[in-house]
Amino acid sequence: MSDTSTMNVLKTSQQLYIDGDFDKAIENTLSLKEKLDAGLFHYNLGSLYLKKGELGPARYHMEKAKKQDFTYPMLWNNLKFINSQREVLDPTKSKVLSEKMIGHYMDIPLLFLTFTLLVSLSILVLAVRFKKLTNKGLIAFLVVLSLSPLAMRLALEKSYRFAVVIKTKRVHEGPSKIFQDFGEIHEGSRIIVSKYRDKWYYITSPSSFSGWIEKSALGFY
Repeated sequence: MSDTSTMNVLKTSQQLYIDGDFDKAIENTLSLKEKLDAGLFHYNLGSLYLKKGELGPARYHMEKAKKQDFTYPMLWNNLKFINSQREVLDPTKSKVLSEKMIGHYMDIPLLFLTFTLLVSLSILVLAVRFKKLTNKGLIAFLVVLSLSPLAMRLALEKSYRFAVVIKTKRVHEGPSKIFQDFGEIHEGSRIIVSKYRDKWYYITSPSSFSGWIEKSALGFY
């Protein structure tokens, strides 16, 4: 979709945003889903929910936009603001180094990792072509080194399931409300889940809040 067309379909939502009628702006934006790029759609929707103070839906849509490699600077500012809230949990705020590293690594845009790979391989090809690099063992090592960041990111995406807590919910010792209550996990928190049982997911990160949470409270991206 051209920039002009995009601006035209967003014009009503933008005016509603200016007027402070965020509910109608959300309704209008939802009606435009098929007309907008996915990244732009989720960014605008996330921004509207953030204006309403609904951190759960706001972060969910911001994370979806990030997944689409949407690069508008305000996206990162909004995510930083949500994550800075004291009650919001996130692997990057964990005291466990491995959890913190995974959280930060997943925040690196996939597009950036792909671009870095292409630049690295291009430089390597030129070095070989102009005989600046002739050792086959070293060439193989550099190729593997260039591929490693992107490969690691794809492996993490395959190994871990990231979710946003859409609405504040209680976390329990087992997959039912009959089990011990560990307390609330606040909307806007980003978690990693693993086991699934009877519409409940087990939180593995942040490990300080491990327990079971209802599927209905989560948004996966």
